[in-house]
Amino acid sequence: MSESEVSTSSTSFVNGATYSIKVSGSGALSVVPGKYNDHEVHMRIWEKARNQLWRAEANNDGFGFRNASTGKLLGVNKNGDISCDASDLNSWERFKFEGAGSGSLFSLIYNGSQQYLYQPGQWDSLQVTEHRSLAANITVTRE
Repeated sequence: MSESEVSTSSTSFVNGATYSIKVSGSGALSVVPGKYNDHEVHMRIWEKARNQLWRAEANNDGFGFRNASTGKLLGVNKNGDISCDASDLNSWERFKFEGAGSGSLFSLIYNGSQQYLYQPGQWDSLQVTEHRSLAANITVTRE
């Protein structure tokens, strides 16, 4: 396996390939206008729209995901919310993966510690948590 490919039990990520990112039972990660800015990340019904497609970018031992519509990277904002604001691939936009059943758990380094993506309650968006047990099961599919 090359340094530009990462594999979990269910998915192999390839540098430059385009993917959909879906949270089990909640929809596809989509960049949409929101309450705070025009590039918020919320889960929506899968429509294979450009705002739901993400290009993988290898960096060190993880991947960033750049939105096909905005050209910005999936990451975490100062409030711990998943966002799509960054142009450069920093540690808070570089994801690692762990196989989990039919999907993966996404983690990244945020505020100096490993954090996992999770869905608080019935929200249509994601945040980060240090607690692996709360992590959302995420399916990434090459499109």
